[in-house]
Amino acid sequence: MRYTKQDKELIARARRQVVYEVDDWSGRRVVVGYRCRGKCKRVFKDLADLEVDHIIPLSKRGTERISNLQLLCTRCNRTKSSTVERKSSTAKRKHR
Repeated sequence: MRYTKQDKELIARARRQVVYEVDDWSGRRVVVGYRCRGKCKRVFKDLADLEVDHIIPLSKRGTERISNLQLLCTRCNRTKSSTVERKSSTAKRKHR
């Protein structure tokens, strides 16, 4: 599924990935960037640098709900997909 900028913004706000800074003159909070929820925890200024990731993959009965989505940078998203646990297909069998 393709996610729009508005979708990513909604996910970032729901998952508390928005980084704010208080403006000295007005006292209002200004959005500085968006934090990656992966290992790097870097802050990106543009939402285009972040990808939507399913915490529980759709193949493992994950959903499209916001509670199952997070924003990761490309690097963290690629490393996460390579470390997903896989069940062993070599099950021990009883010999008779």
